[in-house]
Amino acid sequence: MITRENLNPDNLTADDVKAFVGRYQDDPIRFVNEILQLEVDSNQKEILESIRDEDYVSIASGRGIGKSWVLSFVAIWVLCTKPSAKILVTSNTDAQSKTTLWSPLCSILRKSLVSEWFDVTTERINFKGNPDLAFIKRLVWSENNVEAVSGYHSKNMIYLCDESSKYP
Repeated sequence: MITRENLNPDNLTADDVKAFVGRYQDDPIRFVNEILQLEVDSNQKEILESIRDEDYVSIASGRGIGKSWVLSFVAIWVLCTKPSAKILVTSNTDAQSKTTLWSPLCSILRKSLVSEWFDVTTERINFKGNPDLAFIKRLVWSENNVEAVSGYHSKNMIYLCDESSKYP
């Protein structure tokens, strides 16, 4: 059984990390169930599988199906399983960015079995002791400031754009 204790970063070996990545890198649903200790519904399962299998995914739907939650799942899954991942999460306004996506993302991470792996601030989540290895960064999208999302590079680069009514 996987526990917070046996995922304590002070006790993990390189082989443990390799086994963790091998177990979850292609299975976001297992990651959500076992590491985030949450269940996914059929809509969220479809979204997770699409993001796993496709390079570009757009989700158009009504309110209340859990899009922000599933984007949080994706951000944490990618951060934990994809080497040198850079995850940028954006919304239309600072208020949306803080409340609609960042707040649930931080809450889910705090309750997860890997919470001790990360330093969390109001705008960034990164591995303790190695902030440049991989990270999640909160940004605000603006047509007047497209540079805010420019300049990031990684083989495992992902943009998660929530509340995207103003995106081109």
